[in-house]
Amino acid sequence: MPSYMDAEKLMAWHLDYVIAKRIFGYAISRTTRARQTIHVTYSGVGHNDLEFSPTTRWVDGGPLIQNYGLSIVQNDAGIWTCTSQEGISHQDESPLIAAMRVLISSKVKPPYEIPS
Repeated sequence: MPSYMDAEKLMAWHLDYVIAKRIFGYAISRTTRARQTIHVTYSGVGHNDLEFSPTTRWVDGGPLIQNYGLSIVQNDAGIWTCTSQEGISHQDESPLIAAMRVLISSKVKPPYEIPS
């Protein structure tokens, strides 16, 4: 049975899952929580499983930050704040996690369904 969470409570792999499923519409082949990544199957590219983790890999998260016009700044305490063009913002110790929370909050309507 799936569970539902607020964006602030989503852990890294939860964020990856919601972005893959709800923003890109990827078919999730499996989740690998031990490595805090998920594996997705890209439609039209065959049946290869490709790792997708925008919360931990700049190769996945960087283009999303650029394409959605997200702004990221670090304060003196080392906390990152990400803000969307619409003014939605989140903070985290990781710039990628802050950015992916903003992306979900600004582009995906709750509830955020997470597999259990």
